[in-house]
Amino acid sequence: MKEFFSKYYDKRLSLILVGFYLITVALNLFKVFMVAYLKDAPLALGKDFHYQIYVIDIVLVMLIMQVIAMHTKRLILRKTPWKKILLFHFVLAIFIGVIIQGVTDFYRIQFGIIPHYDFKVSLRNFLSVIDVNFLVYFAMIFIIYTYFYFNIIRANEIKQSQLESQLVTTKLNTLKTQMEPHFLFNTLNAIIGLIDIDKKRAQNTLIDLSSLLRMLTKKTMEHEHRLDQELEMVNHYIDILKVRFEDELEIDVEVADHLLDKKVPTMLFQPLIENAINHGFAQCSGQFQIGVRGFEQGGKMVFVVENNGNPLQENAPSRQTGVGVSNLQQRLKNLYGSRATYVLRNKEQGVENVIEIPL
Repeated sequence: MKEFFSKYYDKRLSLILVGFYLITVALNLFKVFMVAYLKDAPLALGKDFHYQIYVIDIVLVMLIMQVIAMHTKRLILRKTPWKKILLFHFVLAIFIGVIIQGVTDFYRIQFGIIPHYDFKVSLRNFLSVIDVNFLVYFAMIFIIYTYFYFNIIRANEIKQSQLESQLVTTKLNTLKTQMEPHFLFNTLNAIIGLIDIDKKRAQNTLIDLSSLLRMLTKKTMEHEHRLDQELEMVNHYIDILKVRFEDELEIDVEVADHLLDKKVPTMLFQPLIENAINHGFAQCSGQFQIGVRGFEQGGKMVFVVENNGNPLQENAPSRQTGVGVSNLQQRLKNLYGSRATYVLRNKEQGVENVIEIPL
């Protein structure tokens, strides 16, 4: 019994049921006194009005409804068919009405309110309130079922949200694991190319790489960080590129100041800059220029990474994006869903990447 009580009793639901029934009793008392007042026959306590009957009724109904609430939870957890549940409550509603009527008759006889028990009178009294009793009973049953199903739905939503969050985190961790070695290997290749040309520059580049990796390792579990932190990482990467390409490459970064404290995906710009160099630098005559711009538009952060390289091939634009860009697209989808967009397109002279992220 103790185990059953601890498993199925719900204190909050009990308070809701008590509150509801007390309101019902209060409305009934209001009706009784108002009818007596309108008939110019005020009730005299102990003579015409016996509050003890209401107290007994409240105590009985509350005790029975607590038991019913616990059994209802048990039926829900056992996934009992609704037809059986409906029949169970229909029979129980009649049974409770009979019990309350019997206890009330017993009280009236004991305190001399009625001289003796009369079955017909008792039946008439029972039938006169059976409709109201049914309504009150099933209203309370509705409260019980609504309460339990609401809790079940909420628990399922929380569980589903946790599962989705775990899935997204797993995907992001996988993408990040893929992204960081890819970036590292490309940067190391750039440094290797410098060793025979200028050892001093190669050493400085290694220092930049060390600073960059230190920033990345500090954010192992973070998939977003402040825009100013992202720009600091990008500046280290740009320094590495400038050593390798010298005057052949120019990169300008211009971002609105009020966006600097906003959250953006980690390694947002690096794969776009890298992709531009891999697919546009070789085809560019003269200085290769990359521009990084960030501004707010329509309640979103808009970032444009553009270059003056050859335009995309119309029949095979996907071939002109590398692992970094496809990785970034998947991270944007996992982090923001349909609220973020990524577009790679030709412009009047060159190519631009346009990313929109919700503020």
